[in-house]
Amino acid sequence: MTFHETKVLEKEIAERKQAEDDLRRSEERYRELSEFLPIAIFETDNKGNIVYANKSAFQLTGYTQKNIDDGINILQIIASQDQDRALRMSQQVMQNRLTDGAEYLITKKDGSTCPGFINTRPTKKTTPGLIGYIFDMTGLKDAERALRESEEKYKDILESIEDGYYEVDLSGNFTFFNDSMRRILGYPADELLGMNNREYIVKKKTCSYLHIGIQERGWINPPLINFLILFLQRHDPRAGQALECTSFITLSPKP
Repeated sequence: MTFHETKVLEKEIAERKQAEDDLRRSEERYRELSEFLPIAIFETDNKGNIVYANKSAFQLTGYTQKNIDDGINILQIIASQDQDRALRMSQQVMQNRLTDGAEYLITKKDGSTCPGFINTRPTKKTTPGLIGYIFDMTGLKDAERALRESEEKYKDILESIEDGYYEVDLSGNFTFFNDSMRRILGYPADELLGMNNREYIVKKKTCSYLHIGIQERGWINPPLINFLILFLQRHDPRAGQALECTSFITLSPKP
């Protein structure tokens, strides 16, 4: 090997070492940052074996660094009924057919489960794997369930009262009503839903006043308004039935 060839080789070795050092420092910065994140971050090799997990990932799943060192596949933290779907999604991502992520049932080390949202991207390595995050959806699911139970309780109460109760949108279309309101007006439920106030209210001056106050003044939590509305009953549209109503109006101003 000539002196010139030796110098060229030494330069190539130095440049390669510099590139490796830069990559290592970059990975260290990335991992230092990920340790501060309150969301589970993980990285896998091209076979799905986890090569890195941050503190939040360990807290979520119950696994430890020793488990990672001993070898654990990403599919092991996904419930069996979701594994085929997760495998298909990861294969799509590895082919650069990126997705928006999906919800899976996460299986923890102790066998318990929790709902989680997982999103991944291929790593930028010679032999790419996956990098991704897991969002614990337990709190969100609990809130949705509590809201659903609250709404069901609220509707049960409204269905048990004899007075007619209804809700309308800003255009005056029925969006909700109890069975007493349906019986008062004499309409089938499917026909009454979405019906506009012009079809069942006689005193339009009152409606015009409310419409102006709502649409133009942009009220936020106005005081209670007591007003008399003459509803038209389906079976006797000429006579109708007078009902004194107290309305609760809660709005946001127009942008």
